[in-house]
Amino acid sequence: MKRKILPLLFFAMSLGLMAQEHETTVLQPEAVERVETQSPMKQHAIGVSAGSGLGLSYSYKFNESISLTARYNYLAFEVEDYEQSIDGQDLLFDVDVDFKNIDVLVNYHPFKNAFKIVGGLGYFTDSEFKVSTSFKESIIIGEVEFTPEDIGFISIDSAWEQVSPFVALGFGRAVPNSRIGFSIEAGTYYARSPKVGLDATGIIENTKNQEALLQDSFSELRFIPQFSFKISYSI
Repeated sequence: MKRKILPLLFFAMSLGLMAQEHETTVLQPEAVERVETQSPMKQHAIGVSAGSGLGLSYSYKFNESISLTARYNYLAFEVEDYEQSIDGQDLLFDVDVDFKNIDVLVNYHPFKNAFKIVGGLGYFTDSEFKVSTSFKESIIIGEVEFTPEDIGFISIDSAWEQVSPFVALGFGRAVPNSRIGFSIEAGTYYARSPKVGLDATGIIENTKNQEALLQDSFSELRFIPQFSFKISYSI
């Protein structure tokens, strides 16, 4: 009886091993297929931003911690005949702002989240801030009336250096892991002291002699703040 049972047990074990080998053979192609269908790391992205100006950018991701961004920023607007009362006199101000710059930046994620440190250089093709002021109405000094044309106007023109370092903190990836991503960033350019020009006409023309004093007053304006909200699209 034992002689009959042993061959049957051996035969059953052989069938079990053959079934396991067949199951393994069937699962292997599925595992390979799952690996092959995993999405590769997205390395390129384009973006548009708004905040302290409008911007366009391109980013390349080296790895999950470091990416490189090249961007173009544009900020230009004019304000004419803005009225402001100072010491009882109504003045008119004209403001002209024109900033255009190209940045090359490195985005560094020190942690495994969206927080980032940004650093690089900005090249300003234009960086002008101009303010002109004049009296709105005639003024009387003693018994003499002076019209706004007689008094003249004062114009202050300032411009920063072309190449300036930049540093910022933010949240969001320059190259998002999904198709579309969002990010915010706040930082500043270190532009040193601006070059200031002063122009004056009319009876206040002698004010032009105060240009050196005005340059000293502007010496602390070394930082150009920047804030942006960006939408990125992986390509």
